[in-house]
Amino acid sequence: MAKTTSVAPRHFADTFLGRVLIGTTVGAIGFVAGVLQPFWPTEPDFDTGAPSLASPFDVPFTVTNRSKLFKITNLKIVCELIEVKTRNNNGVANMSLNVAVSNFIEPQEAPIYTCPLHRIIALPQGDPIVSAVMRFKYSYSQSGFWNDTEMPVKHSPVFSLLTDVVPARWTAQRRLN
Repeated sequence: MAKTTSVAPRHFADTFLGRVLIGTTVGAIGFVAGVLQPFWPTEPDFDTGAPSLASPFDVPFTVTNRSKLFKITNLKIVCELIEVKTRNNNGVANMSLNVAVSNFIEPQEAPIYTCPLHRIIALPQGDPIVSAVMRFKYSYSQSGFWNDTEMPVKHSPVFSLLTDVVPARWTAQRRLN
C-alpha cells in the first residue's frame, strides 16, 4: 500500500512573491514616514525672534506648525508675563495680554507675531531690569481630514530675558505647568 503524506498548504507570506510584496510594503511605509515626518498633527511650537535693540517687551515670536499635512485652527494666544525685577527691586508680576493672531496655521508654516507687553509695563526710568520671565498660554484645534479636534489649553516653555548681553534677548528655559 502506498504511503500518503499530507503537505500543509503554503501561506502566501511563505512564497517568494509574498515576501517581496510584504518587504516592498514595509519599505514604502518607512519611506513615506521618513519623508513626510511628522505627517501627523503636531502642537504649535513657540520660539522668540531675533535679538533687537527695540524694547525687550515688544516680543516678536514665531509659532511653527511642524506637521506636513494637518493645519492648526482656532488658534488663541495669551502672553503671560510671569515676573519682571529691576535692580532697585521694582517690578511687576502675573500680567497677561491677548495676542492678535490669524485663526489658523497651515502645515509647515511659521508666522511671526508680536507680544506687545510694553503696553502693560511701566517701570521707572534708569532702573535696569535684572530678570524677566514670560511664557505663552495657547489653545487651538487640530485639523483632521474631516473635522477639528479642540485641544486643551497649554503653556509654552518659559522664556527668560538675558539681561547681561546686548541687546537683551529672550531664551527658552524649563516648562512651568
